[in-house]
Amino acid sequence: MKVLIVDDSPVMRRIIKKSINDLDGFEVVGEARDGNEAIELFKKFSPDIITLDIIMPVMGGFDAAGKILEIAKDSKILLLTSIKDNETVERAKKMGITHILQKPFSPSELIDTLKEMTKE
Repeated sequence: MKVLIVDDSPVMRRIIKKSINDLDGFEVVGEARDGNEAIELFKKFSPDIITLDIIMPVMGGFDAAGKILEIAKDSKILLLTSIKDNETVERAKKMGITHILQKPFSPSELIDTLKEMTKE
């Protein structure tokens, strides 16, 4: 499974990448700092899963997710957020995104969610 990591924090990207690199059958194909980079790398690498921070400069996660889903409506997106409230969850569901992890999360939570996403 090819994974694209999108987060404005280099530390968070490193944590996610290390967790994924320790997981058999998963490969990080790219890292983006914002939604614009995410869209470009999505077009370039066609990842199977995108881990996508919601709050980022230039273009946030929801806007990027909308554009990615316009390109490939069956894209598997894992939203990462520090604020997981009902409004965020409802907005994600309306877009067809069902996987959200609240920061901070453990590597095992990330791995379990990624594995669950591959079964869908």
